[in-house]
Amino acid sequence: MVEILRPLDVLVVVAALLVIFPGEASGGCSTVTTFNAGLAPRVDKYWDRRDLIADALAAEGADVLCLQEMWFEDDMRHVINDLKSMYPHHYSPLHTGKNKLKDDSWSWFARSACKASELSAMIFYLLPCAISKGCAKVFSESSEAGLGCVASKCSKTLKDNSIGPNCVSCLVISSSGVLDITDRCHKVFGSDLRMNPSGLMVMSKKPLSNSIYKPYFEGRDMTLHRGFIQTEVEGVGTMMCSHLTSVFDHYWEYDLPFSSYAEQSLAEIDVIHQRLGTSNHILAADLNTGKAVSSSDPAKNLTAEAPESIARLTSYGYNTDKYLTDDGRCTYCISNDLVKSHNVAIDDVLVMGNAFSSVTKQRVLDQKNPSLSDHYGVRARLCS
Repeated sequence: MVEILRPLDVLVVVAALLVIFPGEASGGCSTVTTFNAGLAPRVDKYWDRRDLIADALAAEGADVLCLQEMWFEDDMRHVINDLKSMYPHHYSPLHTGKNKLKDDSWSWFARSACKASELSAMIFYLLPCAISKGCAKVFSESSEAGLGCVASKCSKTLKDNSIGPNCVSCLVISSSGVLDITDRCHKVFGSDLRMNPSGLMVMSKKPLSNSIYKPYFEGRDMTLHRGFIQTEVEGVGTMMCSHLTSVFDHYWEYDLPFSSYAEQSLAEIDVIHQRLGTSNHILAADLNTGKAVSSSDPAKNLTAEAPESIARLTSYGYNTDKYLTDDGRCTYCISNDLVKSHNVAIDDVLVMGNAFSSVTKQRVLDQKNPSLSDHYGVRARLCS
């Protein structure tokens, strides 16, 4: 027998729900998660992790996902197909048309990052330049220093011998070994390995509109592509999804007007501000910058990363302390078996403007044994 609630009982139940879940009960809350998936061969356990990520994203269940380091088309298709019922709306630099990756067209070389001619140019032009300029010896001491040597001393060779930036990027992110390079950067017989510039992809339960991808420095080649996706998410608002540059000790870029990654990071933040200013928007990103925090809790004892960049974001009006006060744990952590560095909190969902009356944040996608990525995710719950 089904018992019918009286009107007064219904009001009491609704009131209780409003107290416990004020946003959800009023229908005014959305969740946005940023996650650097680390789907590059240079990050250990690449293939094992790829098979876990789609299920983990489904379990996380945010309304909108900003994903970084989704570098290869086959990885993107894998995630899109697995999550198509939950996230029917998606966009990336490789998309053409609404919620659609570029059309498949069989080709010997067009669907991989490096063409045969580019690999030949590497062997016959770039390698001799690197050897003659002493970069080979530098590589033996440090791969980062070696890349910096090639970028500074062989930049003309890179630009003049038809070695495209996608191919260069693929070789850098696949630098864990020769087999990874040949497997991910150059395949034939219709391989599904187009390079996704900047590795960004947005997935959403809600419709997207006016979606665009822009590189931070248009008209320039980059060793590691950096740019942003800007989109309008129905019921959420303007969102920018990005991956700011890491601040490495050595500078690898051969076609940019900067002398360091620290300088480049500041310039990228300036581009964001010039584009969006103080208008209402969400910036979901691997920011590669974060504050130092002293804590007795090891997970909250944080080292500063690119401190000038987080200060620049703060000066432009973003609340860069909200995640630290709501959660505060590292998002790139020494306790992660894929990380060999220190604890930093560099992933965030920043909010500009007054579109939301309540914003709460927490770390997510932080399972261990096995880890999903060298990064953990951050989810923001946004209530209007």
